[in-house]
Amino acid sequence: TRRRAISCTNYTKQLDNTDSVIIYNNVMHTASYYEMLPFARRLTNLDRIIDVNVNAQKTPVTILANEKQRLAMLNLYKQYDGNEPFIFGDKNLDLNAITSITTGAPYIGKDLYELKTQIWNEALTTLGIVNVSVQKRERMVVDEAIQTQGSVVASRYSRLNARKQACKQINSMFGLNIDCKFRETEPHYKREEFIDESDEDAEVTDDE
Repeated sequence: TRRRAISCTNYTKQLDNTDSVIIYNNVMHTASYYEMLPFARRLTNLDRIIDVNVNAQKTPVTILANEKQRLAMLNLYKQYDGNEPFIFGDKNLDLNAITSITTGAPYIGKDLYELKTQIWNEALTTLGIVNVSVQKRERMVVDEAIQTQGSVVASRYSRLNARKQACKQINSMFGLNIDCKFRETEPHYKREEFIDESDEDAEVTDDE
């Protein structure tokens, strides 16, 4: 019933439920931050895994050496990791005491990137933003493409309805006539983009 308004210009004012309206983020009155944080962590983790996997293709080896040569091995590896055309070693370097083991790390960067894209699309769906969760769009028929947007619309209207409810309260309290709508007015896709060209029954008319 009581609240304090704070702006980025350091303006503050004590208010209550008779002279102000709280505009909630959704019908659950929760912040998007806590919804997006798990997605951000998963995407960050995937980026790290992709970097490690790609780097493993460049240096898929384990170097074995005695403790006396640890520093020398570190310096040699820095030259190798820095793409230097020549690697220089001290004349006292005992090459016979150095053993390398190929780790054979498989390249899974493509699969990881597809997983990252799926997680990103899931985050967009949670925010109510239109996205194509299926990678191979040419295999989708029109009805399937439209049905995939159901969860997007549900998430979108959870936020939009909360703001429209606040608009009604503001209009009633201050005698105004304000409204709000989602910025996107047209879908990002066209129906023909999702039609399988091999499907003879799928047709797009001018009206569609």
